[in-house]
Amino acid sequence: MSLLAVENLQKSFGGLHALNGATFDIVPNKINLLIGANGSGKSTLVNTVSGLWAPDGGTVTLRGEDITGLQPDEIFHHGIMRTFQIPRHFANLSVMENMLMAHRGPGEIFRNALTPSRWRHFESEQTKKAITILESIELAHLKDKLSFEISGGQIKLLELGKTLMSKSDIIMLDEPIAGVNPTLALKIFDKIRTMTGSGITFLIIEHRLDIALRYADYVFVMHEGRIIARDKPDVILDNEDVRESYLGK
Repeated sequence: MSLLAVENLQKSFGGLHALNGATFDIVPNKINLLIGANGSGKSTLVNTVSGLWAPDGGTVTLRGEDITGLQPDEIFHHGIMRTFQIPRHFANLSVMENMLMAHRGPGEIFRNALTPSRWRHFESEQTKKAITILESIELAHLKDKLSFEISGGQIKLLELGKTLMSKSDIIMLDEPIAGVNPTLALKIFDKIRTMTGSGITFLIIEHRLDIALRYADYVFVMHEGRIIARDKPDVILDNEDVRESYLGK
């Protein structure tokens, strides 16, 4: 049984077939890199799998369960989290508050909210967890800073920290190192590699192949709304279909 399997996924916008039979299954506990030329359907694929857009056809299954067309919050509670190329953080909340917002606690349930003893211990534990994660991504010293006060690269790290708070099994990242200097970009991918050792599976869209290919376990190539190749990084660029569709050779 596949962890996450997509079969014949279809999505159109007017006369544009953004997804045209996309089919693939990701490898668990690995970094799965999704590449392709602009307009090949990468973001549409992630948006559709994560519930942001409903597909026109095809299926998405998680551990054998059909999750096709579920709302984003339902997808999240099934164990899939995604980030966006432009980070969606709460600019007027602190770094710590952003971290805590990434985890749904029992205090959000009405009956638990009326009984503080049910959630105070949980909130305390989540705060400790957030501090530990912030230390691991070297943001602990900024925990009280409002998120609009930190740098763009630090916001990318904060997004990564929030994914750890979510306790998701599958994390989909849309260009996690876009606009980030090479030193920090390597640090971000180092953290992602460490997270796979904790049982987390990644599906990552990234254009900076000079860095991403160093870390990817498997590469999926999209062209005209379909997956046309899947292989390990050391052989994927030798694929003739990839050269013709992605590299233009």
